[in-house]
Amino acid sequence: MFFQALFSPVIDLYIFYRLSGWKFKREDYAFSIVFIGTCVLAGSVVQIDDFLVDIIQAFLIFLFSYLVKKEKKVKFIFGAILFFELLDLLITISAEIILLIFDISSSSMTFVFLLVEFVIIVIIQKYYLKIRKLLNDRNRNCQIFCVNRFFS
Repeated sequence: MFFQALFSPVIDLYIFYRLSGWKFKREDYAFSIVFIGTCVLAGSVVQIDDFLVDIIQAFLIFLFSYLVKKEKKVKFIFGAILFFELLDLLITISAEIILLIFDISSSSMTFVFLLVEFVIIVIIQKYYLKIRKLLNDRNRNCQIFCVNRFFS
């Protein structure tokens, strides 16, 4: 589970940066280290519940986005945070279901987790512009139409 606690925040940051369109700068490195370190510390060492770790992640990214990056599109920030947190929840639920259905060892579970994360990365890499467009405030009037077009 330490591997998941280490790898999951990295994927969450990747998704957030990909959706936000920000260029990675010097302050982003420091934030990434603090973000990943806090998540690993909370998830593995202190063994806080995944839900609380997700809240900590959302809080840290929102503070960083709003205070350091000076991003004023609060709806967009919340949308991007909710998107990667929902993906994180989906991955966790999928891993738990696979663990319950099949009698899988922890080393095999790590492989399944990596496979699911890789699929998520490929999907985000392919559709990040469409997802960003859906999260953009200008499209709030056509969200249902856009969601239907996204999946067609």
